[in-house]
Amino acid sequence: MQREDRYTLALLDAVAKNGETTQRQLARQLQVSLGLVNAFMKRLVRKGYFKVTTLPRRRVKYLLTPKGMLEKSRLTKEYIEYSLQYFRQVRERVRERLEDLVAEGVERVALVGVGELAELAYLTVRELGLSVVAVARPGPGGRESFLGRRVVEVAELAGLDWEMILVAAGEDDARALAALEAAGLPREKIRLLLP
Repeated sequence: MQREDRYTLALLDAVAKNGETTQRQLARQLQVSLGLVNAFMKRLVRKGYFKVTTLPRRRVKYLLTPKGMLEKSRLTKEYIEYSLQYFRQVRERVRERLEDLVAEGVERVALVGVGELAELAYLTVRELGLSVVAVARPGPGGRESFLGRRVVEVAELAGLDWEMILVAAGEDDARALAALEAAGLPREKIRLLLP
């Protein structure tokens, strides 16, 4: 799914939820510039996806039109299809990496990460018959539990009985690797699931 379509879907969705939201709020929500939101909103109004009404104190209200609802539905379907395809690709890559570990005779792993990638890794690890000794957060603070398991600090992995550490922290991979290194854990026993 192209970036423009993702922005369009996000704006259509935001207006469907709250037509009185401001462009400044939308810019913060999408983490883009106010000017970009303004340009997108003008384009979507020209396409007939919104109607604009004026409110007191120089504010506007956006009303999603039937054409806008149809476009939102189309983009939502496209996003779901894209997400499922991406999920399948990532799952296959993770599975290939884990099958290599099984072939090496690894049975007990520690998992570093608590996001969606880590969930996918955890399920695949279990499918392949590996034992998850511990789940660690990639940095300080954060979640206390993960799929019913207690989450530990990376430093606590040193005292546990694992054969390999799997890093599945996504965007936090670099931070996780730095924490593992700082804890003195052997680099040859650490594998990134998505290098």
